[in-house]
Amino acid sequence: MVSFLSKGLFITIFFAVATTINAQKLHVAVYYESLCGDSIRFITNQLNPAYEDLKNHIEILFVPFGKSWRNGGERFMCQHGPDECAGNMIQSCTLNAINAPGNGDPDASMKYVACQMAPGAEASGQQCAASVGIDYSFVSQCVSGGLGQQLQYGAEKATHEIAYPYPRFVPTIVYNRRFDQKLQNRSLYDFVGVVCELIRNEAPVCSGR
Repeated sequence: MVSFLSKGLFITIFFAVATTINAQKLHVAVYYESLCGDSIRFITNQLNPAYEDLKNHIEILFVPFGKSWRNGGERFMCQHGPDECAGNMIQSCTLNAINAPGNGDPDASMKYVACQMAPGAEASGQQCAASVGIDYSFVSQCVSGGLGQQLQYGAEKATHEIAYPYPRFVPTIVYNRRFDQKLQNRSLYDFVGVVCELIRNEAPVCSGR
């Protein structure tokens, strides 16, 4: 969470899909990029299909930044070009709107990210934002008004806390704020299995695994 003053307004930025932290839940941080094929596959084939079965046992932090870097100043460069930088910012802005103080909605965050990261998703993010009840004018204002850049600074800081200057592989999945390469590797093809192991098979979906 980051707070700052912008044009006389005190704005609080939330990067997590929930506005509160539940110590009883497994914290899952997903560091990804908007146009990354591996990110798309993980979210589409692993994370999203498992969400309903695991959501009572996990909390997800989405960090759309990946291997972005600054080119000697404030401007970000991205692994898959300017469109990816724009996509990262759009997702940061929409997630921030979903998780405004008092309105945190983990289900909406997952639904939005799954929609926007689906193969062939509409690039502006307007359709996916509308699908979770977000007025796109707020997203546009965020992108063009400077808040989006601040959100990406926050995503950069969060990413650098786990890997500097950028992750070796995107997406990077971190459990309870500690990176483990073996869990990372397994998560790409057996996310449910990894989570079940870490929560000691407490979810019904873990039965028999």
